[in-house]
Amino acid sequence: MITEDIISNTYLQRVVNRDANRIYSTQTDVIRNKFPDERSGRLANFLVTRPFTSSGSPGRQIFHFRIFTYLRFLDIRHAAQKLALYNRVVWGILYQETLPDLRYGYTKDIQDSIRHELEQTVKP
Repeated sequence: MITEDIISNTYLQRVVNRDANRIYSTQTDVIRNKFPDERSGRLANFLVTRPFTSSGSPGRQIFHFRIFTYLRFLDIRHAAQKLALYNRVVWGILYQETLPDLRYGYTKDIQDSIRHELEQTVKP
């Protein structure tokens, strides 16, 4: 049985996963392009692993983003270059895209399409 909780949790998971992937891919691209030395290669390789996890029960999801404070330091240190490492990426995506999608994007059409997808995966 597909309940409204399952549908809303699926939507929540999709939106947060989408935006977490965008955050980490943007940070990886900036690190690789602006800091091509070997030390930054380790940081970029870590970001490629997408250190993002979610846990919790169906009614209460908890999302964990591992963001190094070193990225914040690089963002401040190279402020003149306007790198998209911390403030622009993390807060820009979370506050300008993730939160509006979670608040206003969960429409009846979205609910119906997720329900249909879930029903198709459950059918034998």
